Amino acid sequence: MIVQKLAILLPTYNEGSRLYSFLEALGSFLSSPEAGQDICLLEKYLVIVDDGSAVPVEIPLWIQTSGAFHSVHLLSHAINIGQGAALQTALQYARVNLDCDLFCTIDADGQHDPGDMTAMLQRMMSQRADIVFGNRFNREVYGSIPYFRRLLLKSAIFFELFLTGLRLSDSHNGYRMFGRKCANLIHLRQARMAHATEFKQIVSKNNLSYAESPVRISYSQEVIEKGQTNLNAMTILKDLFMIYIFQNG
Repeated sequence: MIVQKLAILLPTYNEGSRLYSFLEALGSFLSSPEAGQDICLLEKYLVIVDDGSAVPVEIPLWIQTSGAFHSVHLLSHAINIGQGAALQTALQYARVNLDCDLFCTIDADGQHDPGDMTAMLQRMMSQRADIVFGNRFNREVYGSIPYFRRLLLKSAIFFELFLTGLRLSDSHNGYRMFGRKCANLIHLRQARMAHATEFKQIVSKNNLSYAESPVRISYSQEVIEKGQTNLNAMTILKDLFMIYIFQNG
């Protein structure tokens, strides 16, 4: 039996204890029966990219010996370049050095639930999608998203529809799963947060099949203070306009 390889791509920047808490939750889920047969039968590789954190990331021994992962890989940027650049580094490494078949991008701050990975994989297989985007705008979690953040994200959805032509319910969600066909086409040029739109542009340009899968989001006060502030969200909108100008200039 040919065993497929899943690479979990995890960019991180100054997450500190949040990263290690998330790694514990991720490892615990992947080692449990709750992950389901589809996940358990995969060889799982963890690729962490430390994007210039003030305190360099170290891989705890327990995560390497937990049995959750076939192997764990830590890459580092000397300076902070941006999440898009960190994802590209992780993807390139998993694609070339690990020869993976499936790829999952996920945030390191603990706002994503590893348990949603099972449904994403099942949606990808059942619909034969090249990529599955996480959708936080579902009834289960919609109310947990801060009000002004919802307005900004919904505004970005309409602008992304204009830029990419993809009809999606969410924008700038870092939770995604895709296969080798899609991975081979991804060469991110947007180093920072606008890379999320670039993902969709690549899907549209290459006529890749896509689907959405509901994901749960945990917006703790700590995550809000560390993560995308409303000002940062406005910066994302500015980046989207820059993409449009660059494409049409």
